[in-house]
Amino acid sequence: MSARTQPLGKLESMVCPIRWEDYVDKVSFTPLCTLVPGASQKRLDLHAVQDEVGMARRGLVFAWVVAGRVFGFGHSKHAFKQRLAAYNAELKASASGAINASTLQTLLTLGQPIQVHAYFPKQERWQFLGHSGHEPFPPPRIAKRVLLSRYRAAHGTMPLPRAMPKAG
Repeated sequence: MSARTQPLGKLESMVCPIRWEDYVDKVSFTPLCTLVPGASQKRLDLHAVQDEVGMARRGLVFAWVVAGRVFGFGHSKHAFKQRLAAYNAELKASASGAINASTLQTLLTLGQPIQVHAYFPKQERWQFLGHSGHEPFPPPRIAKRVLLSRYRAAHGTMPLPRAMPKAG
């Protein structure tokens, strides 16, 4: 595992202690759910759902909030329930040094409840050759990039504490 993908071990080692209450774009987000590390430390378990409709809604940007501080952001074109299932599958097979696996392992290692807040970008209706549907617009990935850029401009740092090199 490279230094970039090394999980953090303690809450105090979070490089970016920006409090959720001080985050400038928090008004765009709604509380979605609370996750807790599973007893096996190999999964994130759903503890409480604040927005049942939002859990099933596709195309979102979400903020991880740990101990009242912004831990990071994620995005998915799928519903958060599906994303959570995919995260848990990644944790189960986290032999790869993927950033997601490292981030998720850090969340588990911190051992704290994780509040998830969601933002749903506007979805436009499309029609093509007799077919129609909704697609996230702007896509959640673009919305996440905008949020990260605004976060860095407002707070002078990035939220997700990229893994720190091991003390040697």
